[in-house]
Amino acid sequence: MESNHYHSLYGREMKYCIPAHTQYFAEPLPLAGIVELVKTENEEVEIHSIQGLERIRTLSYHHTYRNFLIPRLGGMEWHFKTSARIINHIDMYRLRRPVSGFTAYQLKVKESFIIKSRINTLGYAFFT
Repeated sequence: MESNHYHSLYGREMKYCIPAHTQYFAEPLPLAGIVELVKTENEEVEIHSIQGLERIRTLSYHHTYRNFLIPRLGGMEWHFKTSARIINHIDMYRLRRPVSGFTAYQLKVKESFIIKSRINTLGYAFFT
């Protein structure tokens, strides 16, 4: 893959826009899972399943866009119920990567593990 065939993203020297028109899927797909990517001081890439109440905290607090607006708009109960419905039907993982260094290859291996284990469990894949 030669970088001279692609357009650089604005302000990014080593990141490029890669066309993916043939791999785009325009129909709705069920959400199979959530993978939270977290930076850590550890040198190894690690993956852990998120379980219990940590699931609701991860989704509804840490990863809700502009979550400070929810109480102001009177949406706390709705948001909690919606988050609970979502997490009852999906797998959740936390993927930890080192703060420094290039880890894309290790992250891809861990991501592939998640997808393969999901395929083995359900007998089909959500992602191709």
